[in-house]
Amino acid sequence: SYSLIGDSYYWLDKLNKADEFYDMAFRYINENSEYEKIQFAVSKALLIKRTSAVAEIEDVLLKAYNYYEEQKMIYSRVQTAFHLADFYKKSGNLLKSFQFLKEVLTVSSEKEYSAFLQREILHERELFDFALANRINNRFVKEIINSAAEKNKADWISDECRQRFEEKLESFNDIHLILFGKNEVRIRGRQQDDSAWGKKKWKLIFIYLLVSARMTLSKDKIIDIFYPETPAESAENIFHQMISKFRNLFKTAFAEGTSRETEKDKSVKKGKQKNIDDIKLIPSLISYEDKQLQFSNDFIIYIDSVEFEKITKKLPVIKDPSEKLQMMEKAIELYKGDFMDGNYETWCEELRTKYRTEFISISEELIKKLYEKGEYNKAMHYSEYLLKYDPLNIVCYEYIINSMIKLDKPQIAMIRYNQLVKFYKKEYDETLPEKISSKLKKIITG
Repeated sequence: SYSLIGDSYYWLDKLNKADEFYDMAFRYINENSEYEKIQFAVSKALLIKRTSAVAEIEDVLLKAYNYYEEQKMIYSRVQTAFHLADFYKKSGNLLKSFQFLKEVLTVSSEKEYSAFLQREILHERELFDFALANRINNRFVKEIINSAAEKNKADWISDECRQRFEEKLESFNDIHLILFGKNEVRIRGRQQDDSAWGKKKWKLIFIYLLVSARMTLSKDKIIDIFYPETPAESAENIFHQMISKFRNLFKTAFAEGTSRETEKDKSVKKGKQKNIDDIKLIPSLISYEDKQLQFSNDFIIYIDSVEFEKITKKLPVIKDPSEKLQMMEKAIELYKGDFMDGNYETWCEELRTKYRTEFISISEELIKKLYEKGEYNKAMHYSEYLLKYDPLNIVCYEYIINSMIKLDKPQIAMIRYNQLVKFYKKEYDETLPEKISSKLKKIITG
């Protein structure tokens, strides 16, 4: 029907097309059906809500909410309550937003209404931030967030749908660190320029805290690592300025795109019930109590080096050969260069050495397994990839040359051998050791 086509365009963010098809659907509406008229009014109200929280939306949604309640249509009522919560938040009535959102999450958790919430989170993320900030069924909210983040991995969705999900997920992580070959921090998909941090060292401390997020770190330890020579009083002042900067960066990134940051609930002005000061818009980024500092676990934090480390810990216990190869490939593809290249703090250098060693070890093992399976092109691909970061890795050259011979390309094999000889001479000002040279020549000539 026209209304379903309109819904499809709505979820594709093609609002003008959605409006066009809703109007077509209206031509065939059953004037004697209260249900159809309410459904149509709600569809049009949600279209408007996407761009503006005009007052008329409230009447439409409340009428629908009451109708669904009278008809005992619980699922429809809960969906409408969600949009009322969103409308009230956008229009500044935080107390009503809180009340409706609490109903939505309580009933949805009890009745396992998760599908529509997974869909809505991609468009109304701020409302889920609001729920987390005010501790409204946080466990269920995190389940919804995690499920939505994994949607693109489902094998039943189309490639086109998968691509749309992946584009949405670019800004889905609250914090995204790219530390292999870079030193990049993104908050909700927006890269934070170096100038945004106030001081270069503060960005490094932010990264250090996140990389160490599984631990609670004391203020004294952070000062010892980053400000060892600074007088205690000055270091204390710097520390508190830094925490304030982190919170403000996060608050600014989250506030972009929200309608009203600080407007008070109208009902509070009349002295009703709950104090608006108890209601928060976004969760707290950092907790700092008793000189202990820790990031909140309410956020989705992605760090490429941490993902790499998770895989390296899993590899030894994976029994299935096919699964192990896939995980090794995934680990290698995460590695885009040395960890925090260009930074020479002790903790950076220690992790840099650790990850580089693991990357080389996993790469060499993967190349060997691929070669033994007869997957010569893939073995060469990962050999070339490893050579980008370890240019004189003799193991790689040996597998490339062996693979070329297996693929009946001896001339290319000889070219790669000559490239190695020249590069070795350039780097070490020495000829390639005779033992290695003879071994490779023997492979080529048979």
